[in-house]
Amino acid sequence: MKKPIIPSMDIIGNKIIAVAKKDGLKNAFENIYTYMIDGTKSSRKPFHYCTLATIENNIPQQRTMVSQKVINDKNNVYKKIRFHADNRSPKKLHIDNEKINPKFASCIFYEQKHKILIRMIGLINKAAVIDVQDTWENDMTDLSKRCYFNPLPPSSRISSFDDFKINHEKMIHNSSSNANLSSSFDIIEFNIHSIEFLVLGIHGHIRARQYIIDNDDENVDHHDVHHINYYKEGLYLSEDWLSP
Repeated sequence: MKKPIIPSMDIIGNKIIAVAKKDGLKNAFENIYTYMIDGTKSSRKPFHYCTLATIENNIPQQRTMVSQKVINDKNNVYKKIRFHADNRSPKKLHIDNEKINPKFASCIFYEQKHKILIRMIGLINKAAVIDVQDTWENDMTDLSKRCYFNPLPPSSRISSFDDFKINHEKMIHNSSSNANLSSSFDIIEFNIHSIEFLVLGIHGHIRARQYIIDNDDENVDHHDVHHINYYKEGLYLSEDWLSP
């Protein structure tokens, strides 16, 4: 008779399921946010890198992003992820396009070693100017700042491979001669409407979701992000187990 397989508690996915079974889904999602916050501290930690998708000219655009800050205010249904960005980059076209409102985006973390995928849908916007300035002055290293003194916008066409070196030398010169806030630096805020985890397992996958709900509107499908009034008071978070 084969011995039962005991889930390793070194695997984050297994830890999340254990918390969900013992203390409920709300606490499981609080644990996920704790891991996401810890992931911002180092590139060696889980949940440091993610994929952010926006829509530009009706075409989905994805890019790998570094999760710089996760805000989990217990008194606010809106949880946030902050990303640093060059405000000349293509993804800013989506955020700055006044014809697209509200501005929806999606974000995915996948940690193969820890057997967990986290998928989120939400609204995206620029952070307040004061937060951008404070981050630049207090949270960023000189090496991190250097990227935002690039003389060319991201994805600009260049004429030859040698231009990489020329462009890099200009970037280093610009950064070393200017300690002030770069006009190219900006912060993107991803405001989470729904967050879903999928834990992969040999005996079957397990999925659950947490989402913002407006209980005053009985005619709204609470899973439909297009019909939530994000500016209304009285919203709260709800959780569901889902079929994998």
